[in-house]
Amino acid sequence: MGNSLNALLSELEASRGELDACKLLACDTPHEMLMAVDLQTCHELRALADVFGCEPAHLGFVILKYALADIHEGLDDDLARLAQNARRTMSALC
Repeated sequence: MGNSLNALLSELEASRGELDACKLLACDTPHEMLMAVDLQTCHELRALADVFGCEPAHLGFVILKYALADIHEGLDDDLARLAQNARRTMSALC
């Protein structure tokens, strides 16, 4: 797990049963997206949503949002490494 998602889950776990958990999950869903989820994942989302007092679809959205932030951060690092390697290669060719 990446830093963003790990931090979100840690904060949710620390504030379980409190109103703070609802505040952490409060965000506007910009659009609705439908996607198939396997039965195991569906049960896990429902169980976690019951623990944190929210809708399973909304919890799934928030988890995906933070996971994408981690992926984006990793892509930034990868692009920086690629650029650095390209600069080294170009300077070696000159």
